[in-house]
Amino acid sequence: AIHLSWTPPVDNGGSPITGYILYMRDPNGAVTNVVLGKETTTWIADSLRPGQVYRFHLVATNSLGRSGNSPTASILAANHPGFDYDGQA
Repeated sequence: AIHLSWTPPVDNGGSPITGYILYMRDPNGAVTNVVLGKETTTWIADSLRPGQVYRFHLVATNSLGRSGNSPTASILAANHPGFDYDGQA
């Protein structure tokens, strides 16, 4: 699993943050998103394939619309120590 966390933006454009949208691009290029509440500042991405790179970015939302994209985090999903990429000891 990959644990992601963030802090609310310093500049909200003059309107309170109402939520976030977290985007994940998998190794095949498919993009999924998760709509999160305004109090949420962490997310756990699980069911990932070890040895593959996943890319994440976040946008904040408020009554004025969406923020720009956060910087993209590119993360290599690791496997548990002592196991190969197929999950075998």
